[in-house]
Amino acid sequence: MHIDVLAGLLLVAVFVLGTTTRANIGVLGLLAAFALGGFAMGESTTEILAGFPASLFLLILGVTYLFSVANSNGTMEWVIGVAARAVRGRAVAVPTGLFAGAAVITAFGAPAQVAVVMLAPIGIRLGRSCGISPFVAGLMVILGVCGGSFSPLNILAAIANQSMRDNGLEPQPAALFAGVLAANLVLAASVIVFEGLRARRRTARPVPAAVGPAGPAGSAGSAGPLGSADSAGSAGRGGSLDPVDLPPRRPIDLAVAATLAGFLFVLLGSVALELDLGALALAVALLLHLLFPRPDAMDGINWNVLLLICGLVTYIAVMTRAGTFDRVAEGLAGVGSPVVAALLVCFGAALVSAFASSTATIGTAVVLAVPLIADGGLGAVGLVIAICLSSTLVDASPFSSVGALTVAAAPKGSAPRLFRALLIWGFSMILVAPVLSVLVFVAL
Repeated sequence: MHIDVLAGLLLVAVFVLGTTTRANIGVLGLLAAFALGGFAMGESTTEILAGFPASLFLLILGVTYLFSVANSNGTMEWVIGVAARAVRGRAVAVPTGLFAGAAVITAFGAPAQVAVVMLAPIGIRLGRSCGISPFVAGLMVILGVCGGSFSPLNILAAIANQSMRDNGLEPQPAALFAGVLAANLVLAASVIVFEGLRARRRTARPVPAAVGPAGPAGSAGSAGPLGSADSAGSAGRGGSLDPVDLPPRRPIDLAVAATLAGFLFVLLGSVALELDLGALALAVALLLHLLFPRPDAMDGINWNVLLLICGLVTYIAVMTRAGTFDRVAEGLAGVGSPVVAALLVCFGAALVSAFASSTATIGTAVVLAVPLIADGGLGAVGLVIAICLSSTLVDASPFSSVGALTVAAAPKGSAPRLFRALLIWGFSMILVAPVLSVLVFVAL
């Protein structure tokens, strides 16, 4: 049996065992990496662990530590209270605002990870207080990030446009941005409408009233108009919180003020000074923990999720060296129909990007698409838009940094459920995104 085929079979086994048993998928991934790399490929331990995502580990650890400290000293409660009063309990304003905020932040050049760090933790908790599921809130942030990432000011747009220019194609930055943003906007609106209709059908049936202690973002209760809130928020009539459900005003104390200043320092340092976001967050979190010690300051770090993501990414790196993804790329060659070939290029970009960097995937996929544009008569901008959508809509996968940070932003009780939901969404986009994007922007 070829090593690349064996690698694919081991990946299937990891997911089957991880979903049918209580074994952590990350642990299974690490063991699979040693089995494939060590026994089948003869690699040393150093070579096997070369694919361990140290930067992603640092990023998730630093960010979750910082938000755990912020949650323990009351900062998150203060911020959510301000946000809840700002939307006045209107549930529909939360996902709309999260999408718009993420799109604007990334459109002005901020990295996708920064936008997720800024919005996902607050958005998920605010959504819970309005009866919105963590999945919907987190997905709105991700779709907004994907929509804004192809502004001419963002690095992803620069890579796509430069790849076109380097291969003799004429870039159209405005058309690229408009096409990607419109597609994500339609997708976000569809999710909001679908979840709203599903929740109304669910709440139309009488259910026993939920009783539970109030959390920091609101009281326990029934699901609101945009999905299950995981018993974390009570929605009033018409999708609005009653005034009594709004969190009480909390004055800013020294710990809250210092934590807000720390957040500002992390964001400015990572964007303006281009310092490492994970290291900055870790340093600020440690300083705040020392200045304002709380016994639960580290409880929000979800080590299970961190192990899961890093372990599986390590195995994906071994799979890459085994040639599994190269075999997929080779299958794209020799296809007669230009549209079918474009579909396969987009599918390959989506598959690789779900586990690896969208930045690298876009540049490579554009190069593969050049013959289809030159010889197949396909529109350059439409095909590049399809490639960009295929490469980024899968970023909801928890194995990408954007999806991983979104899962890490969820409270511990919601994280496993959110992980599964984003995993299903991200993997479904491997098929859905190429088909729809090619159909709309290439074939029509």
